[in-house]
Amino acid sequence: MPITVCPGCDEDIRIAGRPTIGQLVTCENCGSQFEVISVQPLELDWAFDELEDDEDWDVDEDEEEDDY
Repeated sequence: MPITVCPGCDEDIRIAGRPTIGQLVTCENCGSQFEVISVQPLELDWAFDELEDDEDWDVDEDEEEDDY
């Protein structure tokens, strides 16, 4: 069972099976979620939710654009 250190709390994280790039793992100690970014050596980075659509970045239709 591969073991690495949690970037959030520095406790050991054990990963069942063979880790793969992009796999999400959760630290049992702090509850933070991480993504496997390297398997040799085993490294984790903070997992971020991707925006599901571009609506979060659109300007409201009622807002006018500034002229420069």
